[in-house]
Amino acid sequence: VRAEQAITLAHEERHASLTLAEELRHSSDALTRLARAYTVTGNPTFKDLYQTILDIREGNQPRPGQFADIAWDLASAGQAMPPATGPGVPLLELVRQSGVTEAEYRLLEAAKVASDALTAQEFQAMALMETDGPDPEADHKAARDLLFNARYLQAKAEILGLIQAFVTRLDQRTAERVRAAVDQAALLRAVHIACALSLILMLGLTWAALRQVLGASP
Repeated sequence: VRAEQAITLAHEERHASLTLAEELRHSSDALTRLARAYTVTGNPTFKDLYQTILDIREGNQPRPGQFADIAWDLASAGQAMPPATGPGVPLLELVRQSGVTEAEYRLLEAAKVASDALTAQEFQAMALMETDGPDPEADHKAARDLLFNARYLQAKAEILGLIQAFVTRLDQRTAERVRAAVDQAALLRAVHIACALSLILMLGLTWAALRQVLGASP
């Protein structure tokens, strides 16, 4: 029973940690989509949603339900987001509370830092959309280029690589915890079998000894 409980706990903690990693990945992708949408349309709604994501990740606003799955798709389409749940908590603080190891935490922390660094380029692109220069079309094209150039794409790839490294390490640790629980259960099972066989042997020897002493069946 303890082994089954340990395995269940390992999978529950893995699920909680993976959910946060997915939230980081989805939010990073949503920031990219919203920044690109703003540089194409100039619609201020996309910029407002962009800032909302940053505020939620920093714990300045509570996260809506189903954050990683549908919230920003709904909002981008002009629909109401799922209602907020609980107080605002920084994403990295939730990661820390999920029970990950220090090495695993550092990977997601690095991914978050890299994602935050990329926002500087995204803000620069959105700022170009708002300039009153002599050639607005050139500024708008420059804004879009900032979000599609090789430097930007490489930064995105690095973020996803760090998140994948976190997932790989988390899966390895979960597998190790499961194997340890299974091995412990096998050991305890062997001990119980040995104890049962010893008890049977002891009873048999006791019966034989009593029979010899009494001269008849006990």
